[in-house]
Amino acid sequence: MPLADAGYRVIAIERDPLALHGGEVQLPGDRTGHAMGLIERLTQEGLHDRVQVAYRTGSGVGGDSVGSWAVGQSSAAA
Repeated sequence: MPLADAGYRVIAIERDPLALHGGEVQLPGDRTGHAMGLIERLTQEGLHDRVQVAYRTGSGVGGDSVGSWAVGQSSAAA
């Protein structure tokens, strides 16, 4: 989100449906709570127009990698 907030267009690729859409999570002490998903958070922060979200299953190109970053031109400079 920091890159989107800085004016960059971002492609977010998520493999965890809970992280993407949010939902109920188990908390310590046999409690549950609501975890906000990425899509809801982007809307709340007003960044949904700068981030393209994609859901992917499997390990993808990077095998066990947890993230990929590529830096490009910000939409403000384009």
